Amino acid sequence: MTIQKVRSGTLESAVPRLSTVRLRVFTIMRYWSAALIFLMLGFIPSLRAEPVFQKIATTGRIITISAANRTMIVSGALPLRTGKMARRKRTSEVKNTDEYTVVATGDTVFQDGADAIKFEDFKSGETISIHGVLNGTTLTASRLAKWE
Repeated sequence: MTIQKVRSGTLESAVPRLSTVRLRVFTIMRYWSAALIFLMLGFIPSLRAEPVFQKIATTGRIITISAANRTMIVSGALPLRTGKMARRKRTSEVKNTDEYTVVATGDTVFQDGADAIKFEDFKSGETISIHGVLNGTTLTASRLAKWE
């Protein structure tokens, strides 16, 4: 059964026109709903993907050194601080839990005991103490010290 209506003396079907209008309204509602959800997600801090920078202090053994880049590949466990407690990094969060990159900046302090030293004084195989900020598997050092 179709609904007929009279318009300027001719009969035309109103059923297709109603379904087209409903489809357009439904499509507009879908887009507005999706836009609203994305907008709300942007304001919820726990759902935003923000980099996590964590201050840590750890030790490790130098595997390789790049004096040109002022970086080191270091082997050792990375403790993470959650509040006041430290815990090891889960294996699912890091490709190789035993190796990470240490980056020395212009502000990094280098020490051998109480003596100040230079980046070039570190050698492969040495054990070092590292204080800095961890982002993924990159540790930006604020202090590097020989540790014996």
